[in-house]
Parts: sequence; structure tokens; C-alpha cells
Amino acid sequence: MNYAEVLDCDVVNGKQVGISFFAQGCPSPHCEGCFNSIAWDFSGGKEFGEKQIEHFLSLAGREYIKRISILGGEPLCQQNVNDIMTLAKKCKEAYPDKGSLVPHLPSSYIPLY
Repeated sequence: MNYAEVLDCDVVNGKQVGISFFAQGCPSPHCEGCFNSIAWDFSGGKEFGEKQIEHFLSLAGREYIKRISILGGEPLCQQNVNDIMTLAKKCKEAYPDKGSLVPHLPSSYIPLY
């Protein structure tokens, strides 16, 4: 999976000060009025692997960070959902007090795109 951007001190995409992760890639059809069309192309952005997950977790662990937001592109599309669930679970394990991060999706979840 690729990611478009990480905002490491974000006050726009949720309550309080947080960190926001923007997944890269969004299948058509795109939402009318999408504010983040730069994140549509699955081949764009930067590679997101274990090294980036560890860095993201270290940023999220700062005391003043009160929430973690996962946005896109489309984080729960078929191409991204497994990596996003891995990220969300690791965030929840590391920082259980930073909000509800992991949606309760069946293991067979496949988006309807």
C-alpha cells in the first residue's frame, strides 16, 4: 500500500490535536466534491511498510496527540483494507486511550467497489 500524506499535528480532521494518515488510492466512482483528489491514483504517494508504521506509531505516541485519524483516498477499499486494518490494530494496541480505531468488520469484508 502507498500513502499520500501524514499530518503529524492535525487540528482539522477530528477533535483535539491528532495525527492523520491519508491512504493513497481510491477506485471510481469518486465522491462528488472530493477534497483530496491527489490521493486517487493507487500508484501515487509513497510506500508504506514496517519502517513507516513504526515511525507513524512514534509520532502518534507523543503526549499531546489525542486522536488518530485514517483518511484517504479510500482507506477501506479492497486494495487498502488489509494494510489499514493492520495499522489500526497496531495503533489500538500501542495507544488504547487515543479513541476507537478499529471498526468491527468481519474478516471476510470486501468493499463493494
